[in-house]
Amino acid sequence: MIPAYILCSCVLASYSNHATYERRLNTCIEVAESAEEHRVPVELALAVAYHESRFSNVTSHAGAMGPMQIIPKWHCPRGRREGCSLIDDGVKTLRRYLRKYKRKKRALAHWNGGNHPGRLARGFARKVLKTYRRLVYFCKKRIDSSCDC
Repeated sequence: MIPAYILCSCVLASYSNHATYERRLNTCIEVAESAEEHRVPVELALAVAYHESRFSNVTSHAGAMGPMQIIPKWHCPRGRREGCSLIDDGVKTLRRYLRKYKRKKRALAHWNGGNHPGRLARGFARKVLKTYRRLVYFCKKRIDSSCDC
């Protein structure tokens, strides 16, 4: 397993000179650790958080919150922000979708589009899977050749 720090450095390479790099890196590592803990593919959880928020703790116009952009009403205990770990509960929600829909592409489309994902949600799923595949390739390349990518 590639350490979370290396994966996150790869994902955030374009932010290396950005003022928020360290905060984003720490959030990325938290997402990776949560994914490991909850047995979700780390690269997939990182890809979701990257596309949802670029590892920022933001709130969308629809009320989605945190790096994973979960809606507390649906994804947090008791349906409230209080007592909700936006990262852990986001990763648990991702795990639930993966188990329910079996295929990553379907799970991601439902993650983004709800019960009836449309064209935009399917596009989101494609983008996340592209990033996921790049991270998996990076890991395999790193393990196979011990390269410094």
